[in-house]
Amino acid sequence: MRSGASTLRAALALDAARVVAFTGGGGKTSALFRLARELAPARVLVTTTTRIWRPHAPDTPVQLADTVEHALGQLADWSAGIRVLGTSISPEGKLVGIPPEWVATLRAVADYLLVEADGAAGKPLTAPRSYEPVIPPATELVVPIAGADAVGAPLDAAHVHRVEELCALLGVAPGTVLSPSLIARVLLAPNGNVRGAPPGARLVPLVNKVDISERLAPAQAVAEALLAQGAERVVLAALARQPPVVECWTREQPLRPVAGVLLAAGLSTRLGRPKQLLPYGGRPLLRHVAETGLLAGLAPLVVVLGPQPEAMRAALTGLPVQVVENPRYAEGQSTSVRAGVAALPPTTPAVVMLLVDMPGVTPAVIRALIDAWRATGAPIVRPQHAGQPGNPVLFDGHLLGELAAVEGDEGGRAVLRRHAARTHLLSVAEPGVVVDIDTWEAYAALLAGQASSSGPGR
Repeated sequence: MRSGASTLRAALALDAARVVAFTGGGGKTSALFRLARELAPARVLVTTTTRIWRPHAPDTPVQLADTVEHALGQLADWSAGIRVLGTSISPEGKLVGIPPEWVATLRAVADYLLVEADGAAGKPLTAPRSYEPVIPPATELVVPIAGADAVGAPLDAAHVHRVEELCALLGVAPGTVLSPSLIARVLLAPNGNVRGAPPGARLVPLVNKVDISERLAPAQAVAEALLAQGAERVVLAALARQPPVVECWTREQPLRPVAGVLLAAGLSTRLGRPKQLLPYGGRPLLRHVAETGLLAGLAPLVVVLGPQPEAMRAALTGLPVQVVENPRYAEGQSTSVRAGVAALPPTTPAVVMLLVDMPGVTPAVIRALIDAWRATGAPIVRPQHAGQPGNPVLFDGHLLGELAAVEGDEGGRAVLRRHAARTHLLSVAEPGVVVDIDTWEAYAALLAGQASSSGPGR
């Protein structure tokens, strides 16, 4: 759920933690000093295990020490307020950080220790090198940060610090659109912005630069993806403004639903009549499959129609679906894929591509695909039965651009081939994921199977 917390201290639920490490990009240093000022007049020690620009504000005096004993001596008479600690000043004016093991000792003289644990070169998203972030072993709370301006941007040097490392972390190519789920993976992946977090440390991601008029919806999509990937809470903030916290999300907040596209614009040439209108379970096949998607929680559910649109619409009467007519249906399935994807919101977290001639697919199978996607973060999740890959297929939101560019009569198969190595195959017991209706014999077998069962397994 979204809380009304307005301070970072409250949003981060900081009362139980004294040592906080900030990682990632998009406003790490701003978050660190904003929190420090909220915590004062307590003794707040600000430091880094890498390098940060030296602060020059009068309320943040900088002290340099070459040993931890030296640091303790300099802080012996400290009673309140903010102190900044480093070991030296670099030639370019940066504060050179302390060894991470000092932090456990320095806790004795500070009420709070705030540590910047990696660098981002001012970019909204960053990937750590092999030795980063440098999170002290005494850390109790890790705050990985990203800028909301990264959502929907290309994975390039203008938006990402260390492009090659981020591509390797995510398994994607340069230029890939940074979807909410990809950004969530950067922040929470074990080899991402929280790598090296001590066991037991809390992880509370923060999305900064949340302009309510333009970036709130994309930031909320990131929050949902982070909660789905295990975050206990997520802070959406605009650290340059007052108050800094826009929203605080916790696990009680409902996740943004996965969308569905029902491809129903085929010509049914082998059957000689529209398979979409064949009776199945007392209703047209088209309506049955649409109801299956709705029962699985797909929203929005876009239904792409081709020939005889009036009759098809009549079959969908009363269902909360979004109908799109594809006048180019004769050119192949790719035109329907493109039409369906074009109707989806830009912040769609993922989409399930349903086929109208596979009525044996159950809501339980669709929900299992979604659960597997949320658990694994895989770009594609596909069901398989008895070792045979089937349908429907779930595509992560960052692949919508690729789906919008498919050609010919292959539908999404080109995208599947391109990402085969990273596709998660989910084994299911239901044979309906590999059974379609292309012939009268297949339809007769489907009806015979339905007669011997209790229905579609809802």
